[in-house]
Amino acid sequence: MSGFNVELINSFTSTPQSIRDGSAAGVGKGSERKSEEGEVTFGDLLVDKINEANSVISTADNAVSNLVAGRTKNVHETMIALEKADISFKMLMQVRNKMIDAYQEIMRMQV
Repeated sequence: MSGFNVELINSFTSTPQSIRDGSAAGVGKGSERKSEEGEVTFGDLLVDKINEANSVISTADNAVSNLVAGRTKNVHETMIALEKADISFKMLMQVRNKMIDAYQEIMRMQV
């Protein structure tokens, strides 16, 4: 599970470089992601949700490490953390798939 970021980045290989590096759609760092009116952009929301999912996955990773090392014996909480991580990852993959589908549909449009 610790390879989440690498897998997510590699999964965007079919998209243009401007989308992958965040230079399109207002995805950037800090206040660069806010629009001129100060409202949250889609890119900002997406980055926040990716970070949130990464946090859930890291928590599950730590729970498994603690269980294996014997620092905890609570199998139930470990399994719950793993299921949360699994659901978060699956949801992100579905969002990614929908975004790629939308991008490909736009590219097929005739102007």
